[in-house]
Amino acid sequence: MIFLANDGELEGLWAAFYRLVLNQARTWITSETPLDTWIGHSVSVWWSSTAKWNRGKITGINADHNELHVDYGDDYDETLRLQETKLRFFNLNADEFWIGEKIDVKWDGEHEWYPATVDTVLPDNRIKVKYADDSPEELASESHCFYFISDRVDRVHEFISRICNAILNKHSLPLA
Repeated sequence: MIFLANDGELEGLWAAFYRLVLNQARTWITSETPLDTWIGHSVSVWWSSTAKWNRGKITGINADHNELHVDYGDDYDETLRLQETKLRFFNLNADEFWIGEKIDVKWDGEHEWYPATVDTVLPDNRIKVKYADDSPEELASESHCFYFISDRVDRVHEFISRICNAILNKHSLPLA
């Protein structure tokens, strides 16, 4: 349960928690050096030679040389210097690379998320998933709410993990 003031704003520890999480997420995403926590995350890399975004996974980093290694899954991988690379961690265009990826899919309830696996990439930016109970469903990637399990917020950074665990275990929120 999130506590809101009469004006609809977060209050107390929840407001502090929100500010901490938002600040940490911004720091993580805009880092000027590659972070170990980036390994395993989905990323889109801008290829100026083809003028398109190419989806891959970060499989390694070399912080000393400011480099990250990206595997595109089609027998091609490369090492990139962060300052010379345009990348983003989020892209909703369904891609063959998604097949076999595990996702959490939002359902109707406030906290109802169900694990599924991407089974097929369909035309018109749709995907077919199979839930843990083997039931299938087609989802439109631009309108249905889901995220890749490998990109769960509690796995992004150790600090976020501590905050999530404190909330789940009803302990005081760590402020540093």
